[in-house]
Amino acid sequence: MTTLRMPRLHVGDGWTAGSVTLFPVWAQGPIVSGLSVATDSVEVAEREAAPVVGELVLRNTSARQVLLFEGELLEGGWQHRVLNTDVLLGVGQAHVAAVSCVEQGRWQ
Repeated sequence: MTTLRMPRLHVGDGWTAGSVTLFPVWAQGPIVSGLSVATDSVEVAEREAAPVVGELVLRNTSARQVLLFEGELLEGGWQHRVLNTDVLLGVGQAHVAAVSCVEQGRWQ
């Protein structure tokens, strides 16, 4: 898996709207280019030999690296799931990702 080095992050003063407080966050450093955040360029599948609820196989089908964020909804396989961590997929790369099932009515 490709290593992505995060620049220093800065958190600004928050502002509140009702019960929600929002904080602006910005990065110090050069602009990162050449990344896609489009999930439509990622194939989502179950593990072939033995599907596992907490894992999905992700394959980048685009000509650019793809960055997927923690909490990203993945529809494919046997049920809807969300990513447990951020994932950076290189061009053509496949990765077994840790996920959690969020399909309504699937679990008690």
